[in-house]
Parts: sequence; structure tokens; C-alpha cells
Amino acid sequence: MKDGKEIARQMLAGRDQMLIGVKGLDRKPWIYTLGRATEIGGAFFWLCGKDTQLYGSLSLNPDAQVFLEDADGTVCRLTGKAVFSEEEGIVGGCLAAEKEQAPAYPIAFCLKDARLTVCREGEETAYSLKTDGVPTGIEMKKDREIRDRLAKILAERAARQVADREFQKLYDGVLLLFGECAKKLWPSFSLMELESSLLYDTYDEREKYQAKAAEALGNVRIRQVEDLTYWLSEDRLRESNG
Repeated sequence: MKDGKEIARQMLAGRDQMLIGVKGLDRKPWIYTLGRATEIGGAFFWLCGKDTQLYGSLSLNPDAQVFLEDADGTVCRLTGKAVFSEEEGIVGGCLAAEKEQAPAYPIAFCLKDARLTVCREGEETAYSLKTDGVPTGIEMKKDREIRDRLAKILAERAARQVADREFQKLYDGVLLLFGECAKKLWPSFSLMELESSLLYDTYDEREKYQAKAAEALGNVRIRQVEDLTYWLSEDRLRESNG
């Protein structure tokens, strides 16, 4: 019996174009055209341009659905959260497979842990596609302005009174992930103020909320101070956490 990934592979093979549905920058449904899918590291990747509305829409709301139809009427839908990658091997692999004109500022994305739904002759079958090996986490540019801004954000958290304790635990998990990433770049970067204000009762609880924070964030790229403002927005985190 074929698994979901093999079925998706067959459906996507040789397709030069397919469609993707997203929530646009105006928060209304939008449909865009995608080029070929390229399988790398157990996940299917597509290209888009960093100067396009599709990239902006997926950055704001990563929930997306890719869909295509076979000649026999079989409809295939891949639903998941977009995870971006600028890794040379991934972007290069997608560019090599792309038959259409490549985007001016290419970036690759996949749908992490996508759900595949196949509709054939009125019957639907669903499969879960695990994307093991997909790069996720925080990648931060080593820039002094970014470092100083993050330090200020952490200091402001340490001085703030907490109302919603449950959400604060999740938000602190996000701040810890960013802080630990910064400490790898700047070993003297201090987390002491933040850690002294954490609400976790145990280290296991801390790890639990850091894992939840990592899931809510997905793949994060910090190239400028404005990226910190976006990813550390409480409104954005509440929305992505459902």
C-alpha cells in the first residue's frame, strides 16, 4: 500500500504549475500560481520571490494549501504551514528544477507536516506527511543593532507586570529562544534579567513552553531590527497560537 508521501510525489511529478491558496495581506483569500515542487530532505519545496505578495502573505500568515487536479478528475490538496529556507542547497535545488523564469530574489518554502487529501470519484482519503529534517528555528544576523534591540526587549519584559500568566509562559518561551540564539552569536549576551522573571515552576515546564514557542514560530529569519518587531509581536503570537 502506498503511503501519503509516495502519492504526493506521483501527483507532483512533472507538474510545471500548480495553485496555492493563502490568506492575503488584506486577510482575504488569495490564489497564486506556483512552479515545480522539488523534494529535498523528505519535504516538497517551492520557490517564490521575496519581493512578491505571496511571500508577504505567507510571512504574515503561514497557513496555506497547494492544490492540483489530474486528468482523471482526482484532486490533491496539501495543507500545512509554510516554512521558509534560504539554505543554498535547498534554494539551488529548486532553481535547478524550475523551468519557468526564476524569481529575482528567490526563497524556498515547504509546508511543514502537511496533510494530504486525495479526492477521487467523490471519496476523500487523508494522509499525514511528516517533514523530518526540514530546517526550523531562529537564524539571526550578527548585527549590533539587532543585539541591542533584543537586549532592550528582554529588559522591558523583566520590568513588566504580568496579567495573563498562561500566555506569558508561552511568550517567555519565545524570548528564551531568541535570547539563546543571540548568546550563540555574542557569548557575553546576558539572559539573567529575563531568567529572574520567568514564571515557570520547574525546568520541565520551561522546556515544555520553549517547545510550544518553537512550534508557534516555525522558521524565523532575523535580518534587520524590524524583523524582531514582527516576530516578537504579542498579537502575532496570539494569532499563530490559535
